[in-house]
Amino acid sequence: MRWRASKSLAVVFPVALAVAMCITPLGGCVYYNGVYNARDATRRADALLRRGFADSARLFWQRGSESAEAVLRVTPQSRWHAEMLLHAGRSAAMLSDCPRARERLNGFLALPQRDFPDRVRASLALSACDLRAGDYARVEARLAPLAVNAAGAATGQDRDPVLQADLVRTRAQAALASGAYSRADSLLLALPDDDAPWERLAIAASSSNWPEVERWLLDRAAVGDARPEVDPILRQAVAAGEAARVMRVVEAFDAAATPRRDRTRLQLLAGELLEQTRDTAAARWYYTRVAERAALDSLSRAEAGARLALLDLAAVHSIASLRLWLTRAFSDTDGASRSARLDRAQSVSTLLLMLFDADDASGAAMFLAGEVARDSLQQESVALEAWRTLSTRWPDAPLAPRALVMAARVYPDSAMVWHQEVLTRYATSSMAGMLRGETISGAADYRAADALLAGRWALAGNVLADTLRARRSASRLPGSGADR
Repeated sequence: MRWRASKSLAVVFPVALAVAMCITPLGGCVYYNGVYNARDATRRADALLRRGFADSARLFWQRGSESAEAVLRVTPQSRWHAEMLLHAGRSAAMLSDCPRARERLNGFLALPQRDFPDRVRASLALSACDLRAGDYARVEARLAPLAVNAAGAATGQDRDPVLQADLVRTRAQAALASGAYSRADSLLLALPDDDAPWERLAIAASSSNWPEVERWLLDRAAVGDARPEVDPILRQAVAAGEAARVMRVVEAFDAAATPRRDRTRLQLLAGELLEQTRDTAAARWYYTRVAERAALDSLSRAEAGARLALLDLAAVHSIASLRLWLTRAFSDTDGASRSARLDRAQSVSTLLLMLFDADDASGAAMFLAGEVARDSLQQESVALEAWRTLSTRWPDAPLAPRALVMAARVYPDSAMVWHQEVLTRYATSSMAGMLRGETISGAADYRAADALLAGRWALAGNVLADTLRARRSASRLPGSGADR
């Protein structure tokens, strides 16, 4: 028994000693864990950031911040205090917590005899906050003296080529942000030709040098670096008529080791930009690719599906095809598209059909259906159908002559015929007076027609919400298509 007890003490003693070290005021365990974790996290974050993986780097900046702050809190007077101030401050700056970053980094810089490379790192982090605040002059004032020191041995400091390049890039970013493109170009002459690609991209785009822009974007695509800075450059390129270059760039990113989320973002953007150029076939191709690749319940698939549905809506040219589109849209989205644009289009289409189908001999509902088609859906052919239906179905309706005038506006080829019909069949109407050049604002039939339209519009608004709820409920019933 005595031997067992001594053996037990021998086994337990190291554990007890370690526990004792952890609870001492010196915070030994905080050092062994916190200092190591802070160093490791910031090192990993730096490496990821240099490769363009800002989102992944953010996770390590967060870890580095937590570890460094823990050391500062538990051992405020330790020999690691200065180093932890630097790690905590840099991490805070990269996490956009600039008040905390300034507190920590200014505290670090106020300490005596700081190593020059660490002073540069602290100043670069502070400059990141200056850039976010739009204080570009302060960036230059802060970094220019350090760049001089980093470049020469007159100060007795070791030259660090990585930090020197960081200084040049950050000063160039401040110059670009302030619109000083020539200044930025001059600064970048100090770097190798293949360095600072994003800054050089911005300079090329500012001068509309699209071959150079494409070259740098393809260079970034080769390494899968599809950071958000790509998007405004692609928008600018399409606005300048360079859609073909944009498509080549997007395809290059898709073929490279680009993260899936970034590939999807660029393909949706390409589709959007191609829609602006009216190349709907190419836009549809990109949206279909996203929809086919994405998971069934993903936001990107829902967004691509919504955009495809809106392209289909743009191709609608009759009331009958609008009915088919709306039925399919509600079925495909389970009544909830997760796209504000598609939701609005569904609501507007529902309202239009509700007005078109109303049994309203005054013609007010049908007239409003035409206005909704023209103004909200930009579908003049559907608007024309509504107004012509009104004038033929209810030729004696108070809104019939106004419908003919509106039809003539959207289909001027037949304007002469319809104007003549108004002048002969409705010769005493305010619309005929308008065509003859008379003032009609005070005409009794004109004011009465306006009152009919206002009343019908108010009624339609009250009914629309119930109609939408009914449609969405029906789209979820078994056999409706939502359960496929």
